[in-house]
Amino acid sequence: MRSALLMMLLAAISFFMPAQADNENSIYKDALPGTTKQVKDWDIPEDYTLLEEGSAAGSLTEETLQLENGKFRDGYLFEGATGQECHISLVSRDFDTFLILTLPDGNEIENDDIPWTLVNTNSRLELDLPLNGQYGITVTSYRAGETGDYSLSVSLGEAPVQPYSNAADFSGTLEDGDEVDPTGRLFDRYEIEVEEVARVTISLRGNGESQLDTFLAVVEAGTPFPPPAGAFSLTNDDFDGLNSQVSWVAVPGTYSIVATSYSSGAMGEYEIRVLIVGHAGTLAAAPDDEVTYWGIFCGINDYGGPGNLRFCREDAEKLYRAFEAHGLMDHSTARLLLDLEATPGAVASAFGELALEMDDNDVFVFFYSGHGGRTPEGDYPEELDGKNDFLYMNPGDTQYLFDDDLNQLLEILPENALKLIAIDACNSGGFSRDVISAPNRVGFFSSEEDVLSLVAVRFNAGGYLSHFLVEGVKGNADLNRNGVLTVGELKDYLLTRFAEDCNAETTTDDRVPAIQQLVYDRGSVGPARTFITLDND
Repeated sequence: MRSALLMMLLAAISFFMPAQADNENSIYKDALPGTTKQVKDWDIPEDYTLLEEGSAAGSLTEETLQLENGKFRDGYLFEGATGQECHISLVSRDFDTFLILTLPDGNEIENDDIPWTLVNTNSRLELDLPLNGQYGITVTSYRAGETGDYSLSVSLGEAPVQPYSNAADFSGTLEDGDEVDPTGRLFDRYEIEVEEVARVTISLRGNGESQLDTFLAVVEAGTPFPPPAGAFSLTNDDFDGLNSQVSWVAVPGTYSIVATSYSSGAMGEYEIRVLIVGHAGTLAAAPDDEVTYWGIFCGINDYGGPGNLRFCREDAEKLYRAFEAHGLMDHSTARLLLDLEATPGAVASAFGELALEMDDNDVFVFFYSGHGGRTPEGDYPEELDGKNDFLYMNPGDTQYLFDDDLNQLLEILPENALKLIAIDACNSGGFSRDVISAPNRVGFFSSEEDVLSLVAVRFNAGGYLSHFLVEGVKGNADLNRNGVLTVGELKDYLLTRFAEDCNAETTTDDRVPAIQQLVYDRGSVGPARTFITLDND
């Protein structure tokens, strides 16, 4: 038995999924579904206009020029560079859009429908541009004779720059005879020269069949290891499982890379990858400069009668404002679904809208404060306890958003984007198993799956997780006060606050006394991964 929302979503995806053309001979590959064909001797039509500031709003009318197939069309031009990331979106409420991108060499890439939206009449292309030169965009319709207003947007990434220093590789073995630190860890040391200001990324991993749990350190050349207090030092243990990585904007100088292990006496082969990227006199951009933050914030006080809650709506508003205060979100990148607006259908629509705009560099937050619950035992035999977990929302097509539904919605977001899921509701811990089921997902849940969550009245909050999360995002979770809030810092802060300021005596579903405790799951996300960069001005 599946929830109504999930069935609706799956039905929509399968019904609207466009047939894929045989693209075996395509010479360009776009990230979203599209077909490629060769057009000979493409001459730029005289009526095509230069796209101003990356967007345009227009109308297809009966006075608009027609294609040979009877479809009306408008045309635009933009300049692109080889390797430049390009996102093109065409949206209309009046007609079923059709998008054509013409490359400088005359090849065309087309897109009709985006496969994951519930109402699938818009078009989108994502690709790395293959050539330098002028590109043409044709805005038209799927069927002949369709007219109406439309909105076109083109987003271009930075043109790739050549690194002034190539990537370098080192390999070695931790073995008897190596240097040993005071804790008994064997270590090797390598030196690199950074000639100009640049972003330096160093990764360390076990080589071949080695299961070495690595530990990476970077210090200034000539500094002993471990370094003395106050000396420059960067360290990482588990950026990605057993592997380690550090990345920073380096000033010119000589640095020592220290390759060691997490445990004393551990031996094994390893490899080091060093990438120095930047261009003379220019500060290489930190990753956060290219990150866009997106969010869906749900808070429900008003359930239309019995079962109304206190402070949950305010939880969602406060968390959104915490991101807004850092300049990370606004109403164009976030969706607030409050009280009667917070339905499973509205959540699904919000996911679909944001999925159209996000890319792999971005960070996404899903937050919910309200009622949660579980189905009767035996309804879901595939679950370990025979029960399925849900968020109890306001009625639309259905009143329940199940954990499987939320997992399905998360799957339409870019795979490599960091996704943080925070749910403050009874039984919310049950979402951990089914939602933190793919890479780049982190989950915080207010109680175990059979335990009830309490309203945090003394904090004027709908729940303890909500209050602590708001305080953490404001900056209190930046434990080392360096202006960067990592996933690990946020986890440690929430655990500490639950231990010190929650201690809430509650019960299980069966009324057995219990203590409310935070449930968290980092999945494959390392604790050193940046969650947000704080505005400390």
